[in-house]
Amino acid sequence: MRLLTIAATFALASATFGQFGGMIDRPMGAGAGYVGQWIGVDVDAINDELAAFGVDDLSSGFYGSGGTGMAYIGSLKGLRVGGVFVSGGTSSTGAVNNYDREARYEYGFGGLTLEYTLPVSRSVAFSIGATIGYGGSTLEIFSNNGPYNWETEWAQTLGTNASTDNIYRKFECSYWTLAPTLNVDIPLYSLAYLRLGGGYNLALADDDWEADNGVRVKNMPNDINNDAYYIQAGLIVGFFLF
Repeated sequence: MRLLTIAATFALASATFGQFGGMIDRPMGAGAGYVGQWIGVDVDAINDELAAFGVDDLSSGFYGSGGTGMAYIGSLKGLRVGGVFVSGGTSSTGAVNNYDREARYEYGFGGLTLEYTLPVSRSVAFSIGATIGYGGSTLEIFSNNGPYNWETEWAQTLGTNASTDNIYRKFECSYWTLAPTLNVDIPLYSLAYLRLGGGYNLALADDDWEADNGVRVKNMPNDINNDAYYIQAGLIVGFFLF
């Protein structure tokens, strides 16, 4: 699936370039701005466990936001170098025996962007490229039954007969990422441009999960992975000529 996604993205870009390449002069400019993404992650394996915990399923899609910036490299026609960072998340809640329960899932990544611009006209261009960087996923689990009492909590957690039904767990995983991307850039009076597109974020070596204060988590289900597709829109402010 990963290889097919990459191959399809680059095949589409190659076909586009063959049809439109060479129509206008060398693109130039630089800028930075906001980017919003709809991120899709497979959380089915997590939801299987959460059903017994008493909360609703986590959504497999959620909104993420961040920033991006880029500049054309004058010595290489059409090449654009920059960076991007995005984060977002989803949560679900429930109640069991008077205990409020919640699960939170957060996803984020950032890195270096390398793109090649393929102008269709002076009012639109395709950009094919990749993002190479670092990302992370976090799953937090909560269970409590109301306001805490300072003295009671210390007694329940540190006392001779320590015992509490309040629960907090934090699972984290960090990994390198590689995302082939395809975007459409629409200039706005040379001072900004609108970006529409997407990509598929491949999480590399993402099987090393940790809990709470860095304790290794063994036997994580193989179905839990951090690959994600994303659809994005952004507004980039600067100076651009396509």
